[in-house]
Formats: sequence, structure tokens, C-alpha cells
Amino acid sequence: MFLTNPHGGGYWAYNDGGTRVDSGSGGSRTVVPDKGDPFDVVIVNRAETGGFWTWIANYGQNPIPSPSKTPTPPPSQQNPAPQQTAQQGQLSQACLDALAVAGFKKPQEAQDAINRAKAAWDILTRAGGAHSIDPRILAALGIRETGFRNITGDHGHGHGIFQFDDHSYPDARNWAYDPGTAADRASAKVAGLIQSFTKFGPELAVAGALRGYNAGHVRATGRMLGRIANGQAGVNILDRGTAPGNPTYVTDVLAIAKNCF
Repeated sequence: MFLTNPHGGGYWAYNDGGTRVDSGSGGSRTVVPDKGDPFDVVIVNRAETGGFWTWIANYGQNPIPSPSKTPTPPPSQQNPAPQQTAQQGQLSQACLDALAVAGFKKPQEAQDAINRAKAAWDILTRAGGAHSIDPRILAALGIRETGFRNITGDHGHGHGIFQFDDHSYPDARNWAYDPGTAADRASAKVAGLIQSFTKFGPELAVAGALRGYNAGHVRATGRMLGRIANGQAGVNILDRGTAPGNPTYVTDVLAIAKNCF
């Protein structure tokens, strides 16, 4: 993987296991990372601003830099950065079960997805703080959507970690691959959806927002939330109509957020 930092300052290169594989000053460097996964997350420290640049890179390809707009704040006491773990056995069984539902049935695949989200924790904390969204929810969203990979999906229409659909966001390809921008837009989207369901209380409002994020249909979601609030149904009713082929989206995102971070 080839890195360049023309703006000065230093950089730190992490593999997907959360292990620092190289560091240095400005300029260009070639890093030979762990071959366990085709993606690496590289964080470039810009000393002159105190902020960060985040790179998502493929082996053998030049990465595209994504500058953050503001310096990255330290994690808050309410949402401290999860400890980086390299041992797959450190994930709880509840976490592994939730990730298996999302499609990560092998423990190492599950661990890699978690580590990619943890490597972006400063970005998630900043985006969540801007819109009062728990970064654990954003991390779980990104994992459920893509395994927290910066990819194109949904037959070419889903863009970036959070899979913004270009049918709804025609310009998504212009910003959805920038992790900071995408996380902020995902956080804003969840926050806006929560406002539609505040009368059901904060926990159900978040659950309803997750259904809205994946499936839309705010009115139908409101009716489901009404049934839950009246004791006529459980939260899993919100999974109906989500994620074709694996309609477990809402309960699974909540389970990943609760058990994996």
C-alpha cells in the first residue's frame, strides 16, 4: 500500500487488526500491511491543525485522502473509544451472535468488522456528537450495511460505508466515500428520523429511526411503534420490510450496538 502525505505532519498506519504497522513524518512511504484483509485503515496526523485525515485503501492502489473539516476531539467520557482488540476471543458471544446475523459468521470476519469501526471511532464520536446520536449506533449501522467497508454495493447504487443510495441521493458518489462526511450525513439522517417518533420515547424513537434508515415508510413505522407502545407487539415487528433476504435489520443493529462496543 502506497501512502503520501504532502501536507506535512506525520502519519500512523494501522492494519484491520488495529495494530500500528508503520509511522513517520510527511512525504511518501510504502507500507507492507497485514495480508489478512484487502482493506486497511490509515490515519494521517496533520500536525499543523491537530486534526486527522482518514484513508481507506486497497492493496496495491493509491488511496484517496479524505480531510476532516475540524480537528478531531478526544472521545467524551460518555462515549469513550472502545479498546482496540486483536484477539477474536475477546468478542462476547452476544456480539458474535449479532454479527453472525449480519452475515459475519466466521469469528475473524466479525473481529475485522469491529476493528474497522473502532479505527474510525473519533469520526463516529464527532458525527454523533454533532447530532446527538450515540456513536455505537453509527458503528453498528456501518457494520450492518457494509462491514464498515468503504465500498459500492446494491448493484452499483449504494455508496460508501453507510450505503447512501443514489436514487435518493443523486450526488452520493461525490461525498459518500469520505468517511467523515458520510458519518455526519448518516448521523443527521438518523437524528431527523428520530424527530418523527419522539412521542414513543427515546428508545423506541431510535428503533423506529433505524427502520426508517433502511426501509423508509415513516407512517408504517409509526403504526408499528404504536403497537409496541401499547403492548401489542415486540420491537422485532420493526424488522418487517427491512433488508430483503435477511429482515432482521433493526434488532440486529441494536444488538451490535449494545453487545459489541
